[in-house]
Amino acid sequence: MKEHIKTLTADNITRSMMATSVVLFVVQLGIILFSYQNLPPVIPLFNQLPWGAERLGTRLSIFLPFTTALICAFTNLVLASITYNAMPLVARIMGVTSFLVSLLCLIFTIRTILLIT
Repeated sequence: MKEHIKTLTADNITRSMMATSVVLFVVQLGIILFSYQNLPPVIPLFNQLPWGAERLGTRLSIFLPFTTALICAFTNLVLASITYNAMPLVARIMGVTSFLVSLLCLIFTIRTILLIT
């Protein structure tokens, strides 16, 4: 696995996208931890559901977008490191996808926190 990671970090695009994703994860986690005590007991997290109590989640569910993006980025990192030698373009697309998912989850988290505070 170490060899796969070395070949993956040799590519500038993949390395920069994965590094930026990590920075966005750290920023998102910092924002969540900083504002966690100020959050109400229930937060409007599931906005695509019908009107009512189904749209609300507990205070702990603010970590759900962060966890989902982290799982997606880790899965993309593993798959990109495995497929880089055979298909470098696919590995680059996975790096960009990880960046976009982490950016969109950061925006979602910031907007949700600003909505309720």
